Amino acid sequence: MGGGEMGACLANVFKHSGHSVYVWDIDPAKRSTEKNVKKIVSESAAVFITTPSWTVATVLRDIRDHMRPNGYVICLSKGMTDDGKTMYHMMNEMLRNPHGILAGPMIAEEINAGKSAYGVIAGNDDVCRFAFDVFEKSAIRMESEHDMESVAYASVLKNIYAIIAGMIEGWELGDNARGYVMAKILNEWDALSDAIGINKKVLCGTAGEGDFIATSISNYSRNRMMGELFAKNSVVTQQSEGIRSLTGMVRLLKERNIPTPRILAALYNVFVHQQSPSELRGALNV
Repeated sequence: MGGGEMGACLANVFKHSGHSVYVWDIDPAKRSTEKNVKKIVSESAAVFITTPSWTVATVLRDIRDHMRPNGYVICLSKGMTDDGKTMYHMMNEMLRNPHGILAGPMIAEEINAGKSAYGVIAGNDDVCRFAFDVFEKSAIRMESEHDMESVAYASVLKNIYAIIAGMIEGWELGDNARGYVMAKILNEWDALSDAIGINKKVLCGTAGEGDFIATSISNYSRNRMMGELFAKNSVVTQQSEGIRSLTGMVRLLKERNIPTPRILAALYNVFVHQQSPSELRGALNV
């Protein structure tokens, strides 16, 4: 579900591995079939969701009553709703079928170019085995993790904080500043992991810091790009997972009476309350 860059990339990966694939997208031009969603889902062993996180609830409602009894749902969307729910929480609430989250540094443009990528499938044993099987012949190297909640939180954090990497680039502060800021970000992550209850092994691993580094340095990263463009002209022209997740993350912390860390609070104020970017530079001390 979703025929954007990642959805089309996965479809090619599966086709080259000998699997039959349907691609469905709200844009008819991106669909690979004229079949409707009900028909596609009922014929599929698994549904991979690659749509923006703010559309995932709609996708789940569209597919949940038409899935095969043991059909898998695997979500690659990495975001958080305004009320603080990750994709893990949303799938747990809305699905009866076995489901999982696929995270890690998997930049579609690099996969399309034949380069390696690194995925972390989070779910129960059956979900993990299925994912390993379908990616076995691909260039995506897989790891497994049972802690879906921590993987979901790590994916949210990496998108939020990757915006800052783009802003450092847009401000033309250089690599020394980038290294300095990255260290501050990881320190803030450490505090958040304790407060929220994120597994530090997950946060410091491929699904967390690994994906964060890739997202922060890649020219293909939408979150990095949005940060860079904003630093240059103080205008947000498109949505990104990181920006859309800020409201939910801050709300989650407030509901749990957890103080919002300084960098996260500054990001929230700049992008949600349209305060001056100078507040963020002050929080970063750059």
